[in-house]
Formats: sequence, structure tokens, C-alpha cells
Amino acid sequence: MVSSHPTRIAGFLVFLLVSAPVFSASPQLEEAVSLLRRIHPDQCQRHQLRGQVMVAHREHDQKRLNALFPELDAITRKLKADESHLSALRDQLSGNASDQNAFESAMLELGQCD
Repeated sequence: MVSSHPTRIAGFLVFLLVSAPVFSASPQLEEAVSLLRRIHPDQCQRHQLRGQVMVAHREHDQKRLNALFPELDAITRKLKADESHLSALRDQLSGNASDQNAFESAMLELGQCD
């Protein structure tokens, strides 16, 4: 049986993020959350491609690997600058506990890649 307790906590954290007054969020937090939401689909696609590469590698499917590597490289290059910028923003948020918690709540809201 799976407990719904972590789901309730995540829901509560998302509620706090959404219901918090707009003026309390720093510009860095707003930028970080916006960037996170924008790049999340690409990060999920990269995650999926990495899984496919692992399967093709395990099966010694060179033809499939040759098709997947350019896709993986392209998405990795596309994300590189945004992920570097997001990392810098996260470093700035680390000095403010409420901003850091709000950012982590936004990450929970987006969830894991399938």
C-alpha cells in the first residue's frame, strides 16, 4: 500500500507557492521558476533519449545509437546555457530560505520525468 502522505505534503507546498503574495518572491526566484518550467520538457526528452541510448548500447544496436546520439547531443547543447544560468540562479537563492523552499516546491510541482 502506497502512502498518500508525500503527495499531500507536495500538494500543500504547491498551495503555499501559489497562494504566496507575488511581492514576496524575489526577481531571481521568479526567473528561476520561469526558466525551470520552460526547460523541463527538454530535460525530460533528454532523459528519455538517454534511456534509449542505454538500451541500444546494451543490445549492441549501432544503427540505433547512430540515430540517437545526434538527437541527444542537440538537446544537450540546447539546454547547456539554460542549465548553467539556472544553476547560477539557484546559488543566489541559497541565501534566502523562503526563496529556496519556493523553488524546491516548483520543482516538486513539475514532478519527475516519466
